[in-house]
Amino acid sequence: MRVLKFGGTSLADAGRIAGVAALVSEAAARERAVVVVSALAGVTDALVEAADAAADGEPCAARVDALERRHLRCLDALATGGRDGGARATIRARVAELHHLLGAAAARRRCAARDRDSVLAAGERLSVVLVALALRAAGVEAEAVDATELVRTDSRFGEARVDAAATEALIRRRLGAAGDRPVPVVTGFVGADAAGRTTTLGRGGSDYSASLVGAALGASVVEIWTDVNGVLSGPPLLLPGARTVPELSYEEAAELAFFGAKVLHRETMRPLAALGIPIAVPNTIAAGGAATRISRAPAIPAPGPAAVTAVEKVELLTAEPGGDRRAGSHGVHHELASAGIEPLASARASADATVSAAVHADCSGRAVATLRRGWAVATRGGLSLVAVVGHGLGRGPALAGSALTALAAERVPLVAAWAGSSPHSFAALVERRDLPAALAALHGRLVARTGAEAR
Repeated sequence: MRVLKFGGTSLADAGRIAGVAALVSEAAARERAVVVVSALAGVTDALVEAADAAADGEPCAARVDALERRHLRCLDALATGGRDGGARATIRARVAELHHLLGAAAARRRCAARDRDSVLAAGERLSVVLVALALRAAGVEAEAVDATELVRTDSRFGEARVDAAATEALIRRRLGAAGDRPVPVVTGFVGADAAGRTTTLGRGGSDYSASLVGAALGASVVEIWTDVNGVLSGPPLLLPGARTVPELSYEEAAELAFFGAKVLHRETMRPLAALGIPIAVPNTIAAGGAATRISRAPAIPAPGPAAVTAVEKVELLTAEPGGDRRAGSHGVHHELASAGIEPLASARASADATVSAAVHADCSGRAVATLRRGWAVATRGGLSLVAVVGHGLGRGPALAGSALTALAAERVPLVAAWAGSSPHSFAALVERRDLPAALAALHGRLVARTGAEAR
């Protein structure tokens, strides 16, 4: 059994959706298939903007009507002989729900986190209707399945935590039966808490949804279809020389995702690694071309790093404790975790218990407000974090030494560096203006020579 997940760029328009249906039809002819989908390209961003506008009291009817027209245009192109099997009525009903949610939020001038998740989930709830319709038009029986029936989470709206045991039981109960049943087309990104309220798993969470389904059903492979040739050896917009890494370990893929690589959600690897289920990352637009396979660490380690990656907008927080110097790094991490913030990297100065933590710039304000209850906090913005990733290479000094030498050779000044905190990476903080040079230096001297090319 295969799980096939398709991201928004793979579902950009009716032509792309029909292409997805052809890929799934081919897979379903050979073995059982389960499909997980994201919202159509750009729809989640449009819904975020609509939720923000509603919170400011702005009317959102025109925004919602535009989304409805886009989905109905796709429906008209995909329906064979004008038969849509009730898809048009379903789309209109879900659009009506969206109008109601945003209208109520605009009237209150507030879009609560719970309501915001319901708004954002509308993208996937619309796309599954179109993908199921395209599959039926291609001769494959298919049914749309809302992941609120499958994925149980806590009530942390916006980035809910999954209850793994409950989710596994729900997926097996709903999707586990074999036989000639319709191909399930599941909403990615979406779950529900114990009270049945819609939650979301964070941006990119559809990858995680697919891995949960694949782990629960014992899939032979989970395929994450995207619009690039697999996982690349660096950020393609910042590093034109980046190329496909053919093989990665689960740990390398997770490290890349943590440090900013956008191909996979960072939690995707966790459910599958425990079972040894491989992940494939092929290109929908160039099916059969270069792709990445993610699995357990190879018996013979690769000779060098797999890739470089970056988080472009980072701030460095320096927290100096008050009277209780024992509340150093542990206290800082505890307070940040209570606010839902995970530092990208951190360090403690042993003499005065001052703690430095690199965080995503968009959560810096919240982090500072949290820490100022017990620390004097200084901030430094305009920074980027770069990381070099290779399985097991962080355990010794060679990776850090090579990385520092590469940066020094290109005269890239460092703000901070972290070596030894991870067995699979070396990370450094640089001025944002120096990010392209840092990536080029690390990729050219470490990855291009000994890493991805040799895999």
